[in-house]
Amino acid sequence: MSESNFRKRVLKFLKSYEIEGKLVVITTQMVSLRGISDILLCVCGRFVAVELKAEDGRPSELQTRFLQRIEHAGGHSYLLYPDGFEHFKEDIKGMCQ
Repeated sequence: MSESNFRKRVLKFLKSYEIEGKLVVITTQMVSLRGISDILLCVCGRFVAVELKAEDGRPSELQTRFLQRIEHAGGHSYLLYPDGFEHFKEDIKGMCQ
């Protein structure tokens, strides 16, 4: 699965899961800032950064550092491959419970 197809799948899930304004999605597709994750979320008051990769994709050093900085600041970060999508969905759903 290509990264763009995977992005569509993830965004479709997030859009379907927008519950009572408890989830805000910002895609960085419109902005070209090197290293910033593909998707930034606020889920029930928790900041989440998601870097999407195809099965054979590798994060750049800048992307890895950005994810580490989010974790260090108390947020949640995901380097998300297609095989981890189900786990990601459960994590997102669990953040509002």
